[in-house]
Amino acid sequence: MTKADIWMPLYVGDYLADTTRLTTQQHGAYLLLIMDYWRSGPPPDDDTVLAQITKAERREWARLRPVLLAYFEPIDGEWRHKRIDKEKADAVAGKEKASRKAQAAAEARWKHEREQAASNAPSIGQAMHEECPSPSPTPLTTKATPKARQKAVALPDWIPYEAWGEWAKHRGGKLTPQAVTRQVKTLAALMALGHDPAAMIDLAIERGWATFYAPRPQLVRSGEAKAAVTAEIWKREPIERHDDRDITGESERVA
Repeated sequence: MTKADIWMPLYVGDYLADTTRLTTQQHGAYLLLIMDYWRSGPPPDDDTVLAQITKAERREWARLRPVLLAYFEPIDGEWRHKRIDKEKADAVAGKEKASRKAQAAAEARWKHEREQAASNAPSIGQAMHEECPSPSPTPLTTKATPKARQKAVALPDWIPYEAWGEWAKHRGGKLTPQAVTRQVKTLAALMALGHDPAAMIDLAIERGWATFYAPRPQLVRSGEAKAAVTAEIWKREPIERHDDRDITGESERVA
């Protein structure tokens, strides 16, 4: 059974109208009795228990009992109070009503959420398509990621995949499809001159370049005991320029 709330309604006007002739001590004892009644139910018709509830000694309780009994009715060994019984019943009914209302609102909300989730769920065909995407390449859009943009351009077989992956990391995801196309043409021109594409990629990464350049031949310095050979890199322009006219002029490099 649902219990009443911890608060107890006290109608001041009704209380004062019913207790105008009580003394201060009698007021205190009466309030302690009705508050205990609200929390624990009707007290037993036992002077020891009633004295404990009102915090009165036995002699004091002997004087309080006849005055306070006028507000209660002894029934089946208990002191019953009609007004408190009614207020407790109303409080319990109100609490149960509020609980049912909250439960109904929660069930309605859950039902709405389930229906909305069911309406937003993909069909079996859509789910199969999402779980098993087509092997065809994804078309390039304006929102494609750098990795997706790189995959949109097919690399020729003569460019090592691992070397190109390192080149893409070196560029920091800044390779657009147009840049990839131009640099593939540059590598093709260098390969036609006899240079290995993988070596050209490694050289560009080592030098921090933004594109590919042809190396100079090795120069032998005379006068050195070991005749060591020092490979130097010419600062040449890329083989293929954006304007497709010639290979002279400045070229942008990675800082």
